[in-house]
Amino acid sequence: MMKLEFSIYRYNPDVDNAPRMQDYTLEGEEGRDMMLLDALIQLKEKDPSLSFRRSCREVCAVLMV
Repeated sequence: MMKLEFSIYRYNPDVDNAPRMQDYTLEGEEGRDMMLLDALIQLKEKDPSLSFRRSCREVCAVLMV
């Protein structure tokens, strides 16, 4: 297994006095590529307070049948 480390800029004005960096670690399979979106989804599963926007505009046609 490969260890992937992420530092994410966090700020919630309702809770935090100032922005901060928060570190996360994921385990990745050796020799398997991981897209950043895959990593963000896994991080959100570990910490539901994370939030990000994503959209597929079908530009790459990967999902077309």
